[in-house]
Amino acid sequence: MPSRLLPGAVLAALLILPLAAAEEKPGRRVVLMVWDGMRPDFVTAETTPNLHALAQRGVFFSRHHAVFPSSTEVNGTAMATGSHPRRSGIVANREYRPEIDPLKGFDTQDRLMIAKGDELSGGKYVGVPTIAELVQRSGQRTALAGTKNVILLQDRGAGRTGETSPISLNVFGEPNREGEEGEASGVVPRSALRDLLAARGSFPSRYTYPNVKQDEWMTSTLIDYLWRDGVPVFSTLWSSDPDYTQHQHGPGSPEALAALRSADGNLGRVIAALEQRGLLEQTDIMVVSDHGFSTIEHPQNVSDLLRTAGFEATRELRKPLNGKQVMVVGNGGTVCLYVANHDEALTRALVESLQTTAYCGTIFSRVPAEGAFLLKDANLDTAAAPDVLISMRWIDAKSERGIPGLLWSDGRRPRGSGTHATLSRYDQRNTLIAAGPDFRRGVVSEIPSGNIDVAPTILHLLHVANPGPMDGRILAEALAQTELAAPPPAETTRLEARRAVPGGEWHQYLQVTRVGDATYFDEGNGGVEPAK
Repeated sequence: MPSRLLPGAVLAALLILPLAAAEEKPGRRVVLMVWDGMRPDFVTAETTPNLHALAQRGVFFSRHHAVFPSSTEVNGTAMATGSHPRRSGIVANREYRPEIDPLKGFDTQDRLMIAKGDELSGGKYVGVPTIAELVQRSGQRTALAGTKNVILLQDRGAGRTGETSPISLNVFGEPNREGEEGEASGVVPRSALRDLLAARGSFPSRYTYPNVKQDEWMTSTLIDYLWRDGVPVFSTLWSSDPDYTQHQHGPGSPEALAALRSADGNLGRVIAALEQRGLLEQTDIMVVSDHGFSTIEHPQNVSDLLRTAGFEATRELRKPLNGKQVMVVGNGGTVCLYVANHDEALTRALVESLQTTAYCGTIFSRVPAEGAFLLKDANLDTAAAPDVLISMRWIDAKSERGIPGLLWSDGRRPRGSGTHATLSRYDQRNTLIAAGPDFRRGVVSEIPSGNIDVAPTILHLLHVANPGPMDGRILAEALAQTELAAPPPAETTRLEARRAVPGGEWHQYLQVTRVGDATYFDEGNGGVEPAK
């Protein structure tokens, strides 16, 4: 059994063993693998033998956290930047920004929307530099490959200024747009597309459940194409599963378990490729998920429900938002509400109405509203943030497949399928396993950690300057040799908000854990408590 690393304990392994200088560690590399939607309780010797073995020879972070909202684009950006949405600027998978699209919400990972956002912001669509950009600026090469377009948020092109940028490739899969080459392939820089298609053919255009062909194609692209001239100091591989399949069939379904086995097989291929090149003992491997996962118990249509409550709610406009309109942008377990002209009275009226519903868990508001938290309480207070953000309600009960974590969800997915993005502990608690020459062996760390810690830790391992500030911290407690001090003891607090409503009292809470300056959101929920 791995040893356990207790919060606040004296870490004997951290006794002032200085890091070797970069030139004394030739060929050090980091490979970051993202298993989209991987719950930590699904790491087993039977279903994920390669990942389980990696945890046995490295560090398993048992209290790892997603950034809230616990969705893909938010956390993909958080991993790459070490920042909460307040600093990175990405608040949800789908947002409404009238300067980008005045009539409807848009996907924050969409290539054309990213390009437009960078054009409008002077290259600040993502507000802070990413790992890939910083490694390239240091004069070193990177290689990124992602079945999902979220990989673009980690290396989209606008932030590239280093000498190695032209040879640092980011390959992603996307449907072909009219007038473009290929069927479903994308790459940064775009000039590399012809060579990519000649070497690899086109990315499979159809996804399946499990999404074996697309994820295997992207794994092969990393190890056979992007690594053909050598493995760079930093690589990322983003897999669509188990997320895609869990959305369709629910966590714990036979299809979702098959998706886990597929992702585990691709991890085995990456490990074998490093071993064949004689680089495994020089490479740190980190396997992380962007978020956890839950089962949908109560599908909702928040736009319809708000209209029934008397609001002029819509998901698509004929002309820019005006008057008393409310734009509804759903993200499964999170719903973003944008109020015309940031009308404060209308915003408070929305909050008061939401506090009488069964589907709301935790409510965040741009302006002070009784019984709600402010956006800044969850580090969501950007200029483009919604006026109201809802985390849908959740419960501890188990699904019909025996998987804990049920929730109310906005959208068309039916009961029994899966989603995430709430403040449920099952969405917020996700996976991080790290192994390699720089990590301790056979350790279970119970010190809270989060996706915001991935970037500062990787930059530290690669001796790449961190321009700061970042919201995350270096995971010193997991490193085999470091001159860094052990992290301070974790401190957990609970925010609460209440408001009297017909028949009882609305009550919501947000549990927050801090380790030094790093903030992690454990869970949050709410509901109406009947009058006594």
